Amino acid sequence: MSTTHGALTQQLKEKLGKKFNPSARYTIIEPGTNNTVGALAAANSNPLRKKVATLADGSVVFEKVWQ
Repeated sequence: MSTTHGALTQQLKEKLGKKFNPSARYTIIEPGTNNTVGALAAANSNPLRKKVATLADGSVVFEKVWQ
């Protein structure tokens, strides 16, 4: 079951604390969604994405890296 955007954002704020950037572009990949493995592989291999957290429900969060 998918978690609401607001709930995921709140979890991310709690996990990152002062490192949370409200202007950043985060990508959240939830477990059990279509092609989770492919999405994680693509995000992990993308130099413009940096893994910043894994949430309690197993969602993995990436932040867009600006060059």
